[in-house]
Amino acid sequence: MVFSPFDDEELTGVITSTNTGRREVKLFRGEDDFSWIKLEDIISAKYIKKAPR
Repeated sequence: MVFSPFDDEELTGVITSTNTGRREVKLFRGEDDFSWIKLEDIISAKYIKKAPR
């Protein structure tokens, strides 16, 4: 869950990179679809473990 001034937003994806200097994570949501999200805007997060193959 990510803070938004009008309505909090639920995003789904995989964190593929972190920028510690800017305090952001890169959330990858599909081919050429990603967002840089500020750590202070993250309200909650879930870790979902992949099933073994």
